[in-house]
Amino acid sequence: MSFPEHLQWIPAGPPLGTGGQGNVHPVTSKNDSTEKLFALKTLHKDQDSQALARFRQEIEIISHLDHPSIIKIHDFSEDDDDFQFYVMDYFEGARTLAEIIFQPSTNPFHGDTLKCLTLFEDIMEAIQAYEQHSTSIVHRDISPNNILLLPDGSIRLIDFGICQIEDGDTITLTGEHFGTRYYAPPECGPLDSTPVKIYTDIYSAAKVLWSAITSKRVFDREEKVFNETSMTSMFPNKMETWHLNRIFQKTIRQDPNERHSKSEEVLFQVSDVKRIVRGGYPPQEVAKLFCPSCGQKQLGRFDDRYHIFGNPNRSNAQPSECKACGYVSVRNMDLVEEKSEEMKNLR
Repeated sequence: MSFPEHLQWIPAGPPLGTGGQGNVHPVTSKNDSTEKLFALKTLHKDQDSQALARFRQEIEIISHLDHPSIIKIHDFSEDDDDFQFYVMDYFEGARTLAEIIFQPSTNPFHGDTLKCLTLFEDIMEAIQAYEQHSTSIVHRDISPNNILLLPDGSIRLIDFGICQIEDGDTITLTGEHFGTRYYAPPECGPLDSTPVKIYTDIYSAAKVLWSAITSKRVFDREEKVFNETSMTSMFPNKMETWHLNRIFQKTIRQDPNERHSKSEEVLFQVSDVKRIVRGGYPPQEVAKLFCPSCGQKQLGRFDDRYHIFGNPNRSNAQPSECKACGYVSVRNMDLVEEKSEEMKNLR
């Protein structure tokens, strides 16, 4: 492909990607003797005014975002230019998550709880960056296709083509579905009147987390959310993964009112779950079986309960003794059972 002569960019190989609206080409700068590679995204000339408006909006948004996990723009066309483009960073060896996570043999995140939590944290920090921008943004298409994984393990969020600006016009056709199928929440459907807000991206990001840990494509959003797809079902012999159910319980929910409403809330929970996993604590589903002091599975009845605790008035207050370390504790067994069943029966 030939570029206009006035551009400072020279094609440096075959297209990196092609699509219905445009192509992505490797380029170098005429003014850079190092021949460093960048990626130039174009818009086909035959696109309608709506496609142009989306392309210009994408340029406007990305050019004003500055975060290490969001792709960076270095040059772009003007509104009335015949040749519409923008130039972004190019990373040798980078691949989208969609290219690597759907096969356990190539997925570096498969079954690795802490690595998946770090990935999810990086995605959420990118979301927080544009949520807190002066004009709050919703990406609307968080999916494995739109997250680049670099060789050093960092990520870059790409493709803001269908994003929404708070209090601005949403560039969406009447009756159009937006977002990647299954990764988008119900409010992204053509007939749903629920407002699209940051909880939309939170839902999608958590589904990326689910795919990363399981190496599977996610379930349909119209199905029961966790129909035999919770961590207890997917990894019955790997209990540390079960801690992720706590995150899914507040993110992958069909009703936005049951999700976290801010990225800050999600990031706080991710930090908490990381601490729990690193500490080797048992997941909530089986916590009642393990000693809260030494973590061993040797809890038994504490027979001297009346001498130590008196005559408990509450029948649900159950003392227990660890036969390994001697730690004696009392737990509200009604609450323990309630929370355990809640996680076990996540739907």
